Amino acid sequence: MQPVTAAPHNPAHMERECDGHIHRDIHCDRSGRRLMLLVWAAALLLGALLWGAPAALAAPPAQTTTCTVRKATLNLRSGPGTNYTIVTSLTQGTKLTQLSRTASGWLNVETQTTPKRTGYVNGAATYVTCTTTTAPVARTRRVIAPPGDGAGVEGFISVDPAELDAGYIRFDDDENNLVFERNMWLRAEVDDDEIGGVDHVVFSVTPNDYFDESLNEFGQVYSRRENTDGYCIFGGGEPNCTSLRLNEGVSWPGTDHPIYNGSYQLSVAFYAEGNEDFGNADAVWFVNLFIDSPELEGPPGSEGSSPPEVQPSELQVELRETMPGSVESNVFDELNFRVAAWDPAVGDDDGDGIDGVLLEIFSAGELVHARTEGTAGFCAFGGGEPDCTTWNFPDNGWSWPDGASVDGGESLLRATVFADDGRSIEATWTIFIQ
Repeated sequence: MQPVTAAPHNPAHMERECDGHIHRDIHCDRSGRRLMLLVWAAALLLGALLWGAPAALAAPPAQTTTCTVRKATLNLRSGPGTNYTIVTSLTQGTKLTQLSRTASGWLNVETQTTPKRTGYVNGAATYVTCTTTTAPVARTRRVIAPPGDGAGVEGFISVDPAELDAGYIRFDDDENNLVFERNMWLRAEVDDDEIGGVDHVVFSVTPNDYFDESLNEFGQVYSRRENTDGYCIFGGGEPNCTSLRLNEGVSWPGTDHPIYNGSYQLSVAFYAEGNEDFGNADAVWFVNLFIDSPELEGPPGSEGSSPPEVQPSELQVELRETMPGSVESNVFDELNFRVAAWDPAVGDDDGDGIDGVLLEIFSAGELVHARTEGTAGFCAFGGGEPDCTTWNFPDNGWSWPDGASVDGGESLLRATVFADDGRSIEATWTIFIQ
């Protein structure tokens, strides 16, 4: 999962500062936050008001399945998608305990090795073989992984996977925006902490698009204290979070403040066991939220704002070989020039979402060899299923395939990758022929 930075600041209300600097990290340590946190005690009074809550989402019973890795290597990721960071690479035959299965087919698993590692793998049959064919749909999905920067609390922000898969919740990991269209709830999941144990969590929401006198001096429209693990922004969480329907006329729970479409900043403050000083949280995350419901309007006097467009993930290309089994820049007697390329939006295996790769070799600024490959195992001299054809200089009279002389010294390798959707990316590497 990807880290989230702080939302843009509204000059009409307070700036988030830590140690004298504007923080765009979702964590903030004790220093520089005391003034902001002092007013949270007053804001908590709003969250303490009773309010009618819709029914919590029902969760199916848990089920565990044993799976075996089929691919030579398979990435174990921090979240259910190729946009999440790689925890480790699993080898063929590795046994996994399946904890749950998301609606999109990703498996939340724990390795049966020592030490155990937990994460997500693609559940398609080409990647893993499982002893069962069915698994429960996870009722929360981790979409934001706070960075481990020493702020004291590590964990995730989770949302409803059904809403995420249906497109009613969108996560833009480039701009770090979490967009809600229909139902809204989220959970703060704590994996590890260095603050002596989390006693309670305080959620506070501040609009970035407007400010009026009815709000407190920091512009907060909502605040709630949660005392039980399974911390949910609108309550519940034992085991299911309460969901708020974003329909016409809805207000922030326990308040008279209408919910408008637009940008908000969520702060999640963690208090250690024994810490009842609401003006001095032990750790704080800041998360960008955007509400874009077709049943709601923008704040008064605005023409409404649009959520950021989700940009496609950048194509990936890596140099895999210059000589058999090596990526050394100094090349002796033979050359492979093999690259791997993939579109993370499609998959994370070589060739996923790729239409073709143009491989070129330049010597002294002149093109001496070129070849277009259309299948994974992209090799400048052919082959690649699984081994590239190696061009041996002495065996070929120190000439390139077109007859040009092989000159020792510096040469340039260039790969131009063409995706199925029409995008392209170019990468170059320098080698030295000895």
